[in-house]
Amino acid sequence: MTEQSHLEQRRHPRIKVAWKAIISCTDKSQFTAKIDNISRGGGHFLSPRQLPKGSTVLLQAQPLIKGQAYPVKVILRIAHTHLLTQNQGVGTGFSFVTPPESLVRLIRLLEANVQV
Repeated sequence: MTEQSHLEQRRHPRIKVAWKAIISCTDKSQFTAKIDNISRGGGHFLSPRQLPKGSTVLLQAQPLIKGQAYPVKVILRIAHTHLLTQNQGVGTGFSFVTPPESLVRLIRLLEANVQV
């Protein structure tokens, strides 16, 4: 299966972003991540740490969209991880456990801007 056909089969199309986030783990540790894409169902972030598949973490971010801050606080379930080449960290796919309405509205806003 090609990458394009895999992406075409996604239930919710991904939107490219470049958001910094804080990931808080159940063991109380935290680290910084960069969210590189997001959708209504989940997304992907880059980080220095590999997390176990199926684990849950808290993501906090405050992306700026057209100069306005949109605070995001949501619990994620880790779907998969993969090591990046040249020691650039770990890529992590995630799904939202229960996205808050504010996050759903933000993603709808992003979708509307992408389609313009």
